[in-house]
Amino acid sequence: MSPLLSLLGQRCQADWLIGYDCNQFYRAVEAYRTQFQKLVQHYQTDKLLLNEREPWPFLALLLGAIAADCSPFIANPDWQTQEWQQVSQFLTPVEKDDPVLMLGTQTYQFLVPFPKNTTIPSNSILIPTGGSSGKIRFAIHNWQTLSESVRGFQEYFQEEVVNSFCLLPLHHVGGLMQFIRSLLSAGKFVQLTFSDFKAGKRIKIQPESYYLSLVPTQLYYLLDNASDWLAQFKTVFLGGAAASPSLLKRARHHRIRLAPTYGMTETAAQIATLKPDDFLKGEQSNGQILPHALVKILDDNGNCLSNHQSGIITIEAKSLFLGYFPNKSYLHRPFRTDDLGYFDQNQALNILGRNNHKIITGGENVFPAEIESAIQNTNLVSDVAIIGVPDAKWGEAIAALCVLRQSTIELSTIQNKLKGKISRYKYPKYWICLNQLPRNALGKLNVRQLQAIALDFVNQEKKQTSVQKSLDA
Repeated sequence: MSPLLSLLGQRCQADWLIGYDCNQFYRAVEAYRTQFQKLVQHYQTDKLLLNEREPWPFLALLLGAIAADCSPFIANPDWQTQEWQQVSQFLTPVEKDDPVLMLGTQTYQFLVPFPKNTTIPSNSILIPTGGSSGKIRFAIHNWQTLSESVRGFQEYFQEEVVNSFCLLPLHHVGGLMQFIRSLLSAGKFVQLTFSDFKAGKRIKIQPESYYLSLVPTQLYYLLDNASDWLAQFKTVFLGGAAASPSLLKRARHHRIRLAPTYGMTETAAQIATLKPDDFLKGEQSNGQILPHALVKILDDNGNCLSNHQSGIITIEAKSLFLGYFPNKSYLHRPFRTDDLGYFDQNQALNILGRNNHKIITGGENVFPAEIESAIQNTNLVSDVAIIGVPDAKWGEAIAALCVLRQSTIELSTIQNKLKGKISRYKYPKYWICLNQLPRNALGKLNVRQLQAIALDFVNQEKKQTSVQKSLDA
């Protein structure tokens, strides 16, 4: 019997899957493992794409594939035609006449990865990343990297048993790692989709013994609709996207034991976390580095920077991924991210934003997070995103895409409130009001869609200006 099946068998009596039958789950994993083993022999490949929306079938399929020594690719059920077209460029069914394996409620394909000279390590777990930026790829993990993330978590929080309440999608690393933590630490696990929670479904637990993970859009909703429930949790992790100062202020007002985190798919979730007691005291950072990781701040030449000097965040960690698929080469450690940040005097990590989101306007570097924060602090918008658009005079011009709290709010009111809060060269040139911003299930902005919206707006405005000039002439 595989170690994973043995572990699941031992846990059947613990009744650890709250709201779900542990024995039924174990039997499902065991059945999938047997089917996968037979199919591996038939197809002569251990690569499998899992495309499952329902949480429990997804987990059973994933663990069954791991127990069968397969290398599962995790698909995002929310991918649309464009995303699937990207994936099909480097994954193809084994047999064109018999490509589909029917299991559970969805379809699963055994695959040959392309390009053919790319070798994936045995027993890999491939987690998708990059959809919000338009370039899908898979971060290559294995059971050891995921386990190291759990061990670092336990040591940092001095917690042997981790009980997790999961409202995040399990095909994202933020949701998946909540399950893995509970599985490996002999903790309890609750899974509830956020849509079911919003529809009124509840699972009775004692929140004070559970860790909950959220993204900013979920926190915003829960502060409005379930703040008393939220305040009962032992710790509420916040990650996935940047949170505005006004949202954090509201969380403190409601005495939410919030723990802003920094991590990514490539690190198997968090590698820096602000502990909730420090958050409630007013600390603004992303906290200390977890013991399984080493983070350095480097300049463009690779030199290590001192405290309060901002630069590229570079990571070495036991939980670090092995590389990207479909890249032909694997990771050269340490991992140089595209994130900018700095360490403060307490060696706490502070995140400034993405380097590739930096806007250079008139020779000045502008980071969207600073302007977004200033606009959020006017309390006149419920959501905002700052991006750069091409500009003949300035190189890039700043565009603000926002959702007004009330339709009667005038843009001039927001603009007036910004005066004196940020430098003049940081003022948005274009203001675009939307009903909602394009975000994925984790609250991350879809940058490609934002750019398309902004460019269309700018082009329309230029046409109108051109027509007006012709009329004036």
